[in-house]
Amino acid sequence: MKSFVVSAFSLAVMALPVGAAEWQSAEDKGIFLYTIQEGTARLELVCDPEGAWLPPEYHVVVTPAPGQFLEGTTIEVRTETETQTFPLSGGSIVSREPEVWNKVVATLAKPGPITFSAGGQDVSFTIENELKADCTI
Repeated sequence: MKSFVVSAFSLAVMALPVGAAEWQSAEDKGIFLYTIQEGTARLELVCDPEGAWLPPEYHVVVTPAPGQFLEGTTIEVRTETETQTFPLSGGSIVSREPEVWNKVVATLAKPGPITFSAGGQDVSFTIENELKADCTI
């Protein structure tokens, strides 16, 4: 299900002008996709605040290159001010626990350098603009 949602939005986002590590957004039937593309690396945040899917879809996918996903059961997220570890399932950061998910969103909302590490692989971005989205649960 996740890959279908991400694939559908990927096509929609390709039409958007891509700035250097700036959040781009798309919406389809109440599901929101926020994307950053830096080189071949891609960061995608999917939010379903209206509950279009049951259960609602909330996840983050980090891909170092098209078709490649980070592997493992946890992912380390490093910013200039903190390092956090989140659950990783099927290449996605997913949590139904509001306190965990809201921490993920708060971390992604801030501009600055961010690195995702899982399975011995690092993917880094420099987020240039604040994420202006209500993606909390």
